[in-house]
Amino acid sequence: MYSLIAILFVCWSYVGGMNNITSKVFGTDTSGLLAAFGDFNSDKLTDIFRISNDRRTVDILFGRDVEPILQKSSVKCRFDAKTIITSVMPSDFDGDSKMDVLVTTIASDSENETNEVRILWGNKSNLDCDEDTHFAAIGQPLVFDYDGDMIADLFGMNERGIKTVWTFGAGRNFTEIRLGHDGSKLAVPHSCAFVDLNGDMVADLFVTCEESIQYWINDGGKFELNVSLPYPKDAVLHGQVTFGDINSDGVLEKILPVCKDPLCFSSSITVWDEMKEDWETLFSDFQRDNVTWGFRPLGKTVLEKSTYPIVLRMADFNMDGYPDFLGIVQSKVTNISKAVLLINKECSTCPFGRTLHADWTLADLDRSNNNVQIATFYDIFQNGKMDILLVSQNNNKWQISAVENIVSYDAYFIKVLVLNGLCNVDCVDGNVPYGTNYPGAFIKYYTTDSDSSKRRSSAVQLHQSAYFSLQLPYSVFGLGETPNFVDKLYVTIPGFSNDNVRKHEWNQIIPNSQMVVIPHPPDNPKKWVNKLFVTPSRLVILTLLALVGTCIVICTIIGLLHWKEKREDRREKLQEAHRFHFDAM
Repeated sequence: MYSLIAILFVCWSYVGGMNNITSKVFGTDTSGLLAAFGDFNSDKLTDIFRISNDRRTVDILFGRDVEPILQKSSVKCRFDAKTIITSVMPSDFDGDSKMDVLVTTIASDSENETNEVRILWGNKSNLDCDEDTHFAAIGQPLVFDYDGDMIADLFGMNERGIKTVWTFGAGRNFTEIRLGHDGSKLAVPHSCAFVDLNGDMVADLFVTCEESIQYWINDGGKFELNVSLPYPKDAVLHGQVTFGDINSDGVLEKILPVCKDPLCFSSSITVWDEMKEDWETLFSDFQRDNVTWGFRPLGKTVLEKSTYPIVLRMADFNMDGYPDFLGIVQSKVTNISKAVLLINKECSTCPFGRTLHADWTLADLDRSNNNVQIATFYDIFQNGKMDILLVSQNNNKWQISAVENIVSYDAYFIKVLVLNGLCNVDCVDGNVPYGTNYPGAFIKYYTTDSDSSKRRSSAVQLHQSAYFSLQLPYSVFGLGETPNFVDKLYVTIPGFSNDNVRKHEWNQIIPNSQMVVIPHPPDNPKKWVNKLFVTPSRLVILTLLALVGTCIVICTIIGLLHWKEKREDRREKLQEAHRFHFDAM
């Protein structure tokens, strides 16, 4: 019996790869462009914000537990014929714990990068498309929390070319604040981020300017210019900086895709080394079947009238504890565009002890799809496995497809969602807003592997929002095949309380669980609430099957022995009845 169970376990464990499940996820409604993620209806399922093919409508696909997984809703806003939508960023801009939606638009006859920033206010179950708050900005702004009041603010460049913060409050109005007086202008497109830069676990401002990169450190609630970094010396083009703990040491690295020539024939992925104060090459081998592939050059290839950067999106695809990357590459022979998955591998001679391996399985899933514009991670079945969504453009039409991640072994994970905490007890209808996107929350965990070695890793939630960053409103950490408890998990939110970091620690977290953190009240971390939702793994299910099978076998053996004993008793009684009694003679 146990041998059979072991064989079944081995067979199940080695099923792996990727599987196209577009019809299960989207049904027949596959048109449009993925724009952002968030839980608009507060049901703990991640929804998708989508831009229509004519670039004038934004609508929402609601996440569900049944097929199709993403269902078109009635929530949508449509703009006039002279307006083109360039990005979508959901968050809470008035502190009512209802999700609002920021939409940047540009005039169809515009010749520059000046966007109209519009905030569509959310109500109980819809968006107010008519009464919006709007202002002009060059490029697209970053959503962050400037003053630590748990209400989303914006950072960007106003129409005069000045670095500006727009702060919001409960009255749905905003205040414009100039950030610094150094005179440098933001790069367009930029890769500004709201992320910890000095190791105190509080989010700072990472600002990419035209000539350099700036650290604006959050010092007791005030952002001060600290240091400036150069761009890679041999880079002609550089993309969007991605922040990830590539070697699982608890420190976030800065990963930057670059091109060494204008057409990106020579492409590479670089990492900033704080010790050497220079950029180190992490990966540059984009050869496949003697054909050179490289990043797609900067250009207006996703949406008209707006330039979009080279982007690497990050998640732990194989759940081994190290983040992997997803990018779009272009053949230098045929000019076709494909998505490639870059797996994080150990390398003793490489920078940070890690390197990347190109997995071309995605490119082979649909050979007829030769114009992939966007590739991003998404947890389709809410089980901790990071699946992939692709957007292709053919004949000026966008089509969305979904690829399921079939993990080749039984791995564990921890999924953390940090809310803004403004509604905890007195919520409308008593519903906690599980998906109100909140930027800048820092998460760090410590655990012990099966070989007794210590492991730690960190991530920051929604640290980027502009230029289709498509970051998920939660963080997922792979834990490998070790079913141990997570020893410690820290969550820090932006801002300070009496000059102290607003941080809370939880101990002994169950693996394969989804953890919702409600930091309320924000200035009293001891009272923060943690809601834990456990997702059973395949190993737990197999153990249950083994236990049930063992019980069935034992019950069968007991039943057979009992039946055998009763049969022998009946036989003895018959022999006794037919026995000749000599004493009666």
